[in-house]
Amino acid sequence: MSETKLIPAKHADIFWNDEPGRHGAGGEEVLVVDSSPGQPVRVRETDLIHLDNSHGSMVMGWCEDDHPMHSPIGIFTRNWLVEGSKPESVRAALREFAKIEEADWARQMLAVFDWVEERRSEPSDL
Repeated sequence: MSETKLIPAKHADIFWNDEPGRHGAGGEEVLVVDSSPGQPVRVRETDLIHLDNSHGSMVMGWCEDDHPMHSPIGIFTRNWLVEGSKPESVRAALREFAKIEEADWARQMLAVFDWVEERRSEPSDL
């Protein structure tokens, strides 16, 4: 990952569309933005208007309680893993979730995804 500043989970907002024809399964269109106080808006409203789902710091209890859906890993797991999204969608989501400071899991999973992709033509390395 580049030297960009990571987003604190408590200030992360997640926007996404479902897989076409698969309500509940997260699609390739996913965006994680920083809603920290004083943070300049880096995403135009028009970039978000076509994304149907959102969760994150705008939800009461986000990163403050034990509810499984009040954390980045909960949102990722429910929408991209449990519902069986396509690998391309999982990878796109991991790229976005990797922007979150506490999401080492996303950066690690993305590194494995990239490693596997690089070696697909060499099955003996898997």
